[in-house]
Amino acid sequence: MNFKHLALAVGLILGCSSAYAIEKTLYFQDAHHEVHGGTAVIKGTATCDAYDGAQVVSYDNARINLYDNCSGEAYGHSVVTANSRVRVKSFENARIYASNNAEVQANGASNVDANDQATVVAHGNAVIFAMGNSTVKAYDDVKVFALGNAKVQAFGNCQITAEGDSEIEANNNVTVKCTGDSRVTAKDDVTVEAFQNSQVSYAKGVTVTKHDSAKAKQSG
Repeated sequence: MNFKHLALAVGLILGCSSAYAIEKTLYFQDAHHEVHGGTAVIKGTATCDAYDGAQVVSYDNARINLYDNCSGEAYGHSVVTANSRVRVKSFENARIYASNNAEVQANGASNVDANDQATVVAHGNAVIFAMGNSTVKAYDDVKVFALGNAKVQAFGNCQITAEGDSEIEANNNVTVKCTGDSRVTAKDDVTVEAFQNSQVSYAKGVTVTKHDSAKAKQSG
């Protein structure tokens, strides 16, 4: 009998181990969790720290911290902090805090704070706050607030506010308001309003309005 019980227990343990190994995706709805590698779906009010190349998808009001070489997708009102060499795609109303060398693809009405050497490619109605030495490519109706030494390329109907020592390349029908020591290069049907010590280099067809000590020079 004892041998039979032992055999049954071993069988159950092996069965559980096999089920855990087969399960490729972890699902969390609440409380705090850590994942190391693999894939995870975080929903509700759950929070998660992800390491070792984990792939994480967040929904609802979940909060995620991604490290190492992890990747993620953010939906709903979820909040993701992307560190190191993390890659994130954001949709709907998600908010992303990107630093170090993180890469973000922002869509929908998502909101991104980019710092350090982070890079962002934004579409739709996303709102981007570019700081430090971050780099942004913006399309469609994206709004970008560029500070520090941020560099921005904008196309379509984007609205750009440039401050500090930021550099802006504006194309198509982009609207730019530049202040501080920011520098703007504009072409096509771009509209620029320049304040303080900002500098504007513009091609034929661009509308420029200067204020304060701003400088503007037509090129080409």
